[in-house]
Amino acid sequence: MKNDHYWDEQARLLLAQENTLLHYMVPRPTPITLYWRGGVYLGSIQENLPGYDPEVIVLKRHIGTNSISLVKALRRLDPERLELIADNSFMLGDSKTAIARRINRRVREMTQEQLEHASQNPPSTCRFSIKDVN
Repeated sequence: MKNDHYWDEQARLLLAQENTLLHYMVPRPTPITLYWRGGVYLGSIQENLPGYDPEVIVLKRHIGTNSISLVKALRRLDPERLELIADNSFMLGDSKTAIARRINRRVREMTQEQLEHASQNPPSTCRFSIKDVN
């Protein structure tokens, strides 16, 4: 029980930091837990090509963890948090940001058609612009 309290507190702190970060992004991203190649990452997603294809997203990876106890605490404190599973073939590498294809709870590479459309029609605004805080 004491151990659960410790991890709940760590999860509360992480969620508060994440909320502060995401609060200033327009439009507000959806917080996620991403499972990829045996690792667990906290991050966020945003639709990248609205009006064309809702499958295409910007995926941002904020922090990685190997703690199952932390993941369980996050689930307890934020049961509505979106959990996504990336295909092992998905190439995120060392990058913290990727353009990807989301199908339900799966994250994978975009199709050739999606890649071509995205390269010819980039979003007209920065999807991760910072709100005016004044």
